[in-house]
Amino acid sequence: MAFEYHSSFSFLSQLIITTPCFFIFLFFSLYSVSSSHVTFTSASTSITSLLNVEHHHEAITLLTWKDRLDNQTQSFLSSSFGRNACDYWFGVTCEIRLLRSLVHLVLSFNNLNGSIPTSIGDLSNFGILYIHENKLSGSIPREIRLGISLENLDLSRNDLSGSIPSSLGNLSRLSLFYLYGNEVSGSIPREFEILRSLQVLELGKNNPIGPIPPFIGNFMDLNTLYLVDNKLSGSIPQEIESLRLLDNLDLSFNNLTIPQEMNNVYRLENLQLGHNNFIGELPDGICFGNALEYFFANGNHFTGHILQSLKNCTSLFRFHLDRNQLTRDIAESFGVHPNLSYIDLSSNNFYGEISEKLGQCHMLTHLNISNNNISSAIPPQLGNTILLQQLDLSANHLTGKIPKELSTLTLLFKLLLGNNNLSGSIPSELGNLSSLEILDFSSNNLSSAIPKQLGNFWKLSKMHNLRSLDLSQNMLTGKIPSLLGELQNLEMLNLSHNKLFDNIPHTFDKFIGLTLADISNNQLEGPLPNIRAFNSFEAFQNNKDLCGNNVTHLKPCSSNGKKANKFSVLIITLLTRKVKSLEAKGTDNFDPKNCIGAGGYGIIYKAELPTGQVVAVRKLHSSDDGDMADLKAFKSEIHALT
Repeated sequence: MAFEYHSSFSFLSQLIITTPCFFIFLFFSLYSVSSSHVTFTSASTSITSLLNVEHHHEAITLLTWKDRLDNQTQSFLSSSFGRNACDYWFGVTCEIRLLRSLVHLVLSFNNLNGSIPTSIGDLSNFGILYIHENKLSGSIPREIRLGISLENLDLSRNDLSGSIPSSLGNLSRLSLFYLYGNEVSGSIPREFEILRSLQVLELGKNNPIGPIPPFIGNFMDLNTLYLVDNKLSGSIPQEIESLRLLDNLDLSFNNLTIPQEMNNVYRLENLQLGHNNFIGELPDGICFGNALEYFFANGNHFTGHILQSLKNCTSLFRFHLDRNQLTRDIAESFGVHPNLSYIDLSSNNFYGEISEKLGQCHMLTHLNISNNNISSAIPPQLGNTILLQQLDLSANHLTGKIPKELSTLTLLFKLLLGNNNLSGSIPSELGNLSSLEILDFSSNNLSSAIPKQLGNFWKLSKMHNLRSLDLSQNMLTGKIPSLLGELQNLEMLNLSHNKLFDNIPHTFDKFIGLTLADISNNQLEGPLPNIRAFNSFEAFQNNKDLCGNNVTHLKPCSSNGKKANKFSVLIITLLTRKVKSLEAKGTDNFDPKNCIGAGGYGIIYKAELPTGQVVAVRKLHSSDDGDMADLKAFKSEIHALT
């Protein structure tokens, strides 16, 4: 007889019992506690007349388990007994004889409470027991050993406690054992040594202690070993190299040490060693089979360099070596990895130049080599990694300019280049990064003005994606572009410790979502934006001449809400034949829309210099011989305007 389970999205648990002579459908309404109680009926056909004590005993076993569940769970499986113990189980119609040879029992994802009864051992013929993702508590009954036919046992994600029963070593047919996510303690029983059929052993997220037993090497069919997040100690046994079928090994979050050689693990596709106490160099040979796709060794104390076997490991997909003490020229640590999607080498001691070969990793979505000692320029070839979404090169010693080629990374949502020695201006092309959410160029030597094109983060995306903008601790000059005020999804803005001047754009009053702002240590003047993010004195201190109504440490603005503006006009006096470059850039070829007045010696136009400073430019009339008349009167006019 087979006893199977199917679960639908509506949480209805359907169990099907079949025998050579009949079949019957059983529907268990096993809703979560918050769900309403729904009942179902069933029909049976061609039921045999065979009935004996064994059938009755097996039915009583299931009902006994049900009785040990808490009252709320029982209410979904209430029973009314007639002549046969299971005849009128509310929501279930069954015959005792149908339980004679129970094979599959699957009750997972049902919010079941209570303990696993010892009588479970009476169901001696079932091969699959799945009761994971419930709220079962208590210890694992040693009587499970009586289920000698058991092949798949899944008790994961419950609240089971106590030790792992040594009697489980009697389950000689056991191939899959899941105990992940409970509170089981103690050591791995030595009796497990005879479980030679094991293919999957998952004991992670429990509290077992002691070493990994060497008899693990006897599980010749084992392909998955997960011992993550336990309290295991000692060295990883060399016998693991005997597991020629092993392709998934997760020993992370323990207190283990590692042998210097792991040369025979040819089939490993997933190796996770993170957050242990590993010291010394990385073990050699972990990618000799060129099958390794996931390698995690982060959060350890590894020293030395990345081994040649990893450098040439073209199968790599995710690669985590962050938070170690690795040292080497980082350019020598990489080959070409056509499948590589994720690299994290942050918080090590790598030095040298960023390899141009990274530009050939066309599948790359995440690159983090922050907090190292890299002192090169940023290679423009990174612009070829068009799938890149996160780029973090912060806290190094990078020099040179920010390459404009980064503007091709249209999927990029995090760009972190802070705390380096980058210089030059911010490329205006970066305004094309319409997916950008976090931008940090702080603590560099960037100069010139903040490009207006950064406002394109709003114009292009139409979704106000940018949430965090940090340009602090640079040498930026000029005015704050008014388009920055259109970034209405901005939550953090830091422009402090620069050389920005003039008024803060009135568009900053639109920053209703801004929670953290810092414009301190600049040369700003005029009204402070009337939003909560600027309430703190530290947010605006050490500026030139700011004002604010009802703002501590600032003098009030004028009655119309704006500080009386000090009009400072710089008159650039040039003959018309000498103004070619200024015509093109400053005044839009002396477009009439920029005209702000006229005098006896020419028309005055508004112009903006490359630094962001707004000036007045007079286009002079000249005489045939180039001499200006009445120079004294002309000087008087300049004096009056300034």
